[in-house]
Amino acid sequence: IQISIFPLYAQIMVFDSQASEFPEWTADLPCVASDEALFIATHPDTEGNVAIEVCDSSELRTSEEWTLIFDGSLKCSSHMLQVGNIPAGELVDIPLATKGLVGVKTYVKPLDAPDTVKIVLTEGAITKPKIKSYGALR
Repeated sequence: IQISIFPLYAQIMVFDSQASEFPEWTADLPCVASDEALFIATHPDTEGNVAIEVCDSSELRTSEEWTLIFDGSLKCSSHMLQVGNIPAGELVDIPLATKGLVGVKTYVKPLDAPDTVKIVLTEGAITKPKIKSYGALR
């Protein structure tokens, strides 16, 4: 899933859609996390949108230019993660296959003031769109 988000206050967020616990933001770290949410430092909002890719671990493609800044999990009591920026009002729903703990790895480039973020979830965590089958033509 490829998205572009306006990083108001130089940050983007990844969180359970029903999250009630958010980390205290500090721009001194590449990311901060609570049990239900992850805030990621980015380039300043004056430099435009941040490119974000959300995928599961089976689709992971990285190179040396990516830096791992988070390797943990988020508690998801809903079937939906949200990615974006709350103050900017830009959020994208990422449907999950199950509730509970979801493994999350977060990569950025460049490390200093990232303009690109890759969020990698546990394999099978993202619900794939269903393809309708209309049967064979006769």
